[in-house]
Amino acid sequence: MSESSEHKTISGGRVESVQAESVRLEKSSAGSITSERTTIEQSSVKELESGSAQFDRSSVFRMRADNAVISHSAATFVRADEARLVKCNAIFVNGAETTVEGDLKTVLHLGNATGNVHMIFDGNGALRFGLGLGTALVGLGVLARKLLK
Repeated sequence: MSESSEHKTISGGRVESVQAESVRLEKSSAGSITSERTTIEQSSVKELESGSAQFDRSSVFRMRADNAVISHSAATFVRADEARLVKCNAIFVNGAETTVEGDLKTVLHLGNATGNVHMIFDGNGALRFGLGLGTALVGLGVLARKLLK
């Protein structure tokens, strides 16, 4: 089901795609949302592209926003020019300016951050890990070919 209008509120349902000037999602799920202003509460979204996004006790798989506020939520991939993250978990955060309140637990964060960010990799650490893993895989491949001849 696809929805399109100026302002759209979805409560207690599932929608595949929404395109509107502003979207409000409550206790619902959406496949993709494209809007200028998005508010999401106790819901999940697979893909979001928005000028301004606000999440509360929700989850998002892939998000691109100019401004984002994510509170008590989980995200997989977040890309925002300005982001405020309050007690969140995320796998990848790319933000020019990220403000963290409470703790942000993430695998990789790129950009400037203020607050308490717990990350496994920074940009240089991810590059070193990738180079090390690539070298190890090439070495193991050469060794396996020699052993199997």
